[in-house]
Amino acid sequence: MKFFRFLSALFQFGRLILIIRKLRGLGGCPWDQKQSFKSMRLNFLEEAYELAQAVDHENHIHIREEIGDLFLHLVFFSMLGEEKKAFSLSDTLHYINAKLIRRHPHVFSGLFLHDDGQILKNWEDIKSQEVQRSSVMSGVPQTLPPMIKACKIQSKASNVGFDWQHISGVLEKIREELSELEACLAPGNNDQENHRLYEETGDLLFSAVNLSRFLKIDPDSALESANNKFLRRFARVEILAREDGKKLTELDAMSLDLLWNRAKQQIRDVN
Repeated sequence: MKFFRFLSALFQFGRLILIIRKLRGLGGCPWDQKQSFKSMRLNFLEEAYELAQAVDHENHIHIREEIGDLFLHLVFFSMLGEEKKAFSLSDTLHYINAKLIRRHPHVFSGLFLHDDGQILKNWEDIKSQEVQRSSVMSGVPQTLPPMIKACKIQSKASNVGFDWQHISGVLEKIREELSELEACLAPGNNDQENHRLYEETGDLLFSAVNLSRFLKIDPDSALESANNKFLRRFARVEILAREDGKKLTELDAMSLDLLWNRAKQQIRDVN
């Protein structure tokens, strides 16, 4: 059964390649023929985020569809590479196959590594031998979203031993950064008017991301979960206000807080 699924996947992948070649070729689609690496970049990022959203929602039908959309873009990029005689789809697949085998010696070469920590460290050691970089951090993509970039930076630092030994250190760092931010906000402190307030806010956010990383929690997913929780509660607040014949803009802070607490309780009761 697995063999037939494998053959089916190969057939469908080959079919996708032929379809994209036809779209790009003579008599194909004018829109597809005009596309370039740069013009496809934004569409690719949008599809990646749509896949991430489908994963967050654990919607398997949408996950399947979004993976298909990403396959389209990846093959399309490879076709563009072939047309420019820069690289081929075969080159791309050969590269990733060789890299996976090379970086998993504990699977393909009999090397014994007994835990995730050793596996990740060995991965970074092999990576550093492959690519001579002037800094551990030079492999961090500059275009990553800031929160993901912060987590990547912290992970790379951790891989070379620059990390807290216990969570108490991470929490103490957050308290330290919060204290420094509060000092900027103290009455009569001119720091409110300069860049230090901006910097201390960034330091606090960076430390919060580090806590998430230390706990092995994806900070981006955790924040998205918090966003969705807030949206659900706020939607309930709006409903409660309408039921009371009120507009949110007419309510004072205390009344809004009471509605918020009612909304939280109602959602808890439903769940």
